[in-house]
Amino acid sequence: MRIGVIGGGSAGLTAAWLLQDDHEVTIIERQNRLGGHAHTVEAKHEDATTLVDSGFEFFIEDVYPGFSRLLDALKVPRRSFPMTLTLYFEDSGAVHMVPPKRPDGFFWPAFAPRSLSYLLQFAYFLRSGARMVESPDRSMTIGDFVAHCRLSRRFRDEFLYPFMIGGWCIPIEEFRRMSAYCVLKYIELHRPRGLAPRIFSEIPGGTAAYVAALRNALSRVFVQTGAEVRRIRRTGGGFAVEHAGGGQLEFDHLVFATNAAEASSLLERVEGAEAVRAVLGQFRYFQTWIAVHGDRRLMPRDTGHWSVFNIRWCKYRSMSTVWKQQRTSLPVFKSWVDRDAPPPEPLYHFTRYHHPFVDAAHFEAQQRLAALQGRQNLWFAGAYTDDIDCHENAVQSAIRLVRQLAPASRNLARLV
Repeated sequence: MRIGVIGGGSAGLTAAWLLQDDHEVTIIERQNRLGGHAHTVEAKHEDATTLVDSGFEFFIEDVYPGFSRLLDALKVPRRSFPMTLTLYFEDSGAVHMVPPKRPDGFFWPAFAPRSLSYLLQFAYFLRSGARMVESPDRSMTIGDFVAHCRLSRRFRDEFLYPFMIGGWCIPIEEFRRMSAYCVLKYIELHRPRGLAPRIFSEIPGGTAAYVAALRNALSRVFVQTGAEVRRIRRTGGGFAVEHAGGGQLEFDHLVFATNAAEASSLLERVEGAEAVRAVLGQFRYFQTWIAVHGDRRLMPRDTGHWSVFNIRWCKYRSMSTVWKQQRTSLPVFKSWVDRDAPPPEPLYHFTRYHHPFVDAAHFEAQQRLAALQGRQNLWFAGAYTDDIDCHENAVQSAIRLVRQLAPASRNLARLV
C-alpha cells in the first residue's frame, strides 16, 4: 500500500521506519528539519559552540522502553548522569535541593526541622500518588487530589505546588485543572528512589543525533521537508495530497503525525472526516517558550545550589532552567520563559512549542480517537494519542498503529 505520513517528528519518523519494509511510505514535513520536539540547537558564544536540546532532552531507560529499544536498533549511544533538582524562591532566596544526597555530599539544610517535615510529607504524597496512578480514574484534577491529601498548607504552598508546576511552567490556576493521573504518573516515573539522585540518560550530540540515525535508517522511505500540505481530498480509492510546491501525491492510507489541531485543520475539506475532526477538536494545547541563553539571573544566586534541573518560583508560577556542566568558560542554559518578559541575555535561541493540556477531556478524547483509528484509512500518531504527554508515548503511538498496518514488520519485532 501507499502510505503518506504527514509530520516528521518522532512519531512520524518511527512509524515510517516500522512500515517501510511492508509498504510504500512517504513522509511530508512542512518544516525544513525533521524531529519535531527532538530539536538540538547551537549556542555560539565566545570560546565554543555548545549543542543544546531545546525540546525533549533526557530520559530514564527503563521508563522509556520503546524509545530505548529504538535507540538500540539504531545503534545510538547514550551516556548517563545523576539527575539533581533545585527549587528556589525568587523573592525570599529559600532553597530546597532534591534529593538531599548530591554527588559531592549531602545538602544538610534538608534535614532542618521544617525541611525534614517537607520531605516526610512529600514521601506521604508520593505514596498516595502511586495509588492514584494505579486506579482507573482519569477525571480527578490535581487541585482536588492535593486538597484531599492531609498536608500542611505551608508545605503545599512552599514546596509541593512550586515543585510540581516546574514540569509544565503554567500558571497555578491552570495547573490545578490538570489531570491528577497525568501529573502524578509523570512524577512517579521520574522521582528519586531514595536519598540519592536517579540516573538519567542523554544522547551525545543531542537528540539531533538520534533523529539523524533514524533518518538514515529510512532506506525505503521518500522524505519531503519544507513541504507544507495545502489540501487533502479523497480520490476513488484513497487520497490526493497537494503541497505548497505545487506537487500532488497519491496515497491509500494517511498517517497524521502532527498535533491534533493541525490534523483537524488538514482534514477540514476531506469528505467524511467530520466525526474524527470533532474528536480532534477536544484536545487542548498550551504554548511554552524555550530560551537557550547564558543569563545567570535565571539560576539560583549561589552556584553551589545549581542542579541539572532548577525550578524558580516567582509570583504563583514556576519557571524551570536546565543546566549541565559544559566544558566552556561561560555556562549555557535552557529555560522556560514568559513570552512577555524581557528575554534573557545573552540569548542564543528562542523556540515556541505546543503541548497538550492533559485533563479529563483529554483522556476522553483519547478513547474516542482510538475507536476511530483506521476508519476510512485515516490514522493518528503522536504523544497526545497515548497516555500522558512524553516522548515514550510518541514512540508507542507509532508502534500501536503499525501493529494494525504491518503486524509482520521486522522492525516492529525489534521494539516490542
